[in-house]
Amino acid sequence: MPENRTLFWGLVNTILIIAIPVYIFKWIFRTFVGWNLRRRSAARKNLISARVKLEESQSQLREQCSTKSDDGEWEKVEKYAVGSAANGGEAEDEWEGIIGFFHPFCNAGGGGERVLWAAIKATQKRWPKAICVVYTGDHDTGKEEMLAKVEVRPLDPQGP
Repeated sequence: MPENRTLFWGLVNTILIIAIPVYIFKWIFRTFVGWNLRRRSAARKNLISARVKLEESQSQLREQCSTKSDDGEWEKVEKYAVGSAANGGEAEDEWEGIIGFFHPFCNAGGGGERVLWAAIKATQKRWPKAICVVYTGDHDTGKEEMLAKVEVRPLDPQGP
C-alpha cells in the first residue's frame, strides 16, 4: 500500500513540476508576443489613422461640392444583425477600430471586388467611425483608380 501512495505522489509531483512551468511559460510567451505585436504595429496604426483623417477631411470638402445620394435600399444594415452586445442588447455604434480586408487582386475586375466593396460599405454603415483597410497585391494601382472602377461598375444586388 505505501508503494502505491509513493507512486501516486511521485506521479503528481512529476505532473506539477512539468505542468506549472509550462503554464507559466505559455502565459509569459503570450503576454510578451501580444505586447511586442502592439508595440511593433503602433506606428503603422498611427500612420493609417493619420492618413484616414486627412482623406476624411478631403472627402468632406468634395461632398460639400457634390449632392450625390448614396443610400440604396439593399445596403441598409440592421443594428441588431451584426456585432456583439451584452445580453442581446444593441451593439456599440461608436466603435473606432481598424478593420482589415484581405483581397489579393481587388482591381482585377473578376467580380470579387463587388463583394469586397459591398462588405466595406456595410461595415462603414454599421460602424461609421471604424477604419476599413484593404490589403491587396495590386501595388501598381492606387486607391483612386480602384474606387473609380467601383463607381463605373455600380454594386447592383440583381447582378450585371
